[in-house]
Amino acid sequence: MLAGGALVWIGVVGALIYASRRGREPHSELWAFHFVVCYVVVAIYCEKMLVWSIDFDLTRIGLGIFTLLALAMIVLSAYLASRQWGFGSREPPHSQTTDRDRWRFPGFATLLLSGLNFLTVVYVAIPLAFIAGCQI
Repeated sequence: MLAGGALVWIGVVGALIYASRRGREPHSELWAFHFVVCYVVVAIYCEKMLVWSIDFDLTRIGLGIFTLLALAMIVLSAYLASRQWGFGSREPPHSQTTDRDRWRFPGFATLLLSGLNFLTVVYVAIPLAFIAGCQI
């Protein structure tokens, strides 16, 4: 029998694999991958900190670089989505049955999701700035 925490992580990793095989936008699951990596790295560091000779500041810097890379990928996705949407050329809702509206709607939706994912990655990274280290 698996513990409740293990089931949650199996669900998160399974969702990432499923979405990547369906050819979805990379930013859609990037925030979840960022969350898992940050959580696992800090959890392993706090468990093994007496064995390893790595300072927590080095771990924090590494995760900060990883966060900046994730944010850069999300910004790139938002830029590509804004180009597809045709920013400023026509206002939403893009509800007509024309080919142009069918092309613009996913761009607009991806742009909105990119903003949400950007905020999610930032909120996951905020504790790294305030945590002083592991408590034994």
